[in-house]
Amino acid sequence: MPPPPAHGADGDKPLVLLAQPLFPNLAAALEGRYRLVLAADADAATVAEARVLLVPGLVAVPAELVDRFPALELVAATSVGLDHVDLGACRRRGLAVTNAGAAFPSTPPTTPSASSSPCCAGSPPPRRTSGAARGRRRAGTRSPPRLV
Repeated sequence: MPPPPAHGADGDKPLVLLAQPLFPNLAAALEGRYRLVLAADADAATVAEARVLLVPGLVAVPAELVDRFPALELVAATSVGLDHVDLGACRRRGLAVTNAGAAFPSTPPTTPSASSSPCCAGSPPPRRTSGAARGRRRAGTRSPPRLV
């Protein structure tokens, strides 16, 4: 679902609480569409209205923070893990919790293989071998050891 369009007055923009200040690039991308307020700076009206808590980085989200906002519905972390969020408190309140999930791969992306290159179209994909097979090849033996 696309974010809501930008509106003229700040009061027309959806409110997003921030557990800590945003990274500059993320702040620039969100400021035109949302009204961003640090949770620590929230006044009584903001406390009563806030439905979303954005958690950039790994700042702790304890039960006290979650319980401070009675209208809160969503805790959205920009990190892959959720160890810094008190999931028990969120579960008790019935809050949805989300994170970056697989957006940050554990291994860097690889370059395209030779078989995907136009010059090699139609050729079989490269062989993939196990670590044990590579070790035997380096040792000069091609076949696996036979069991007696």
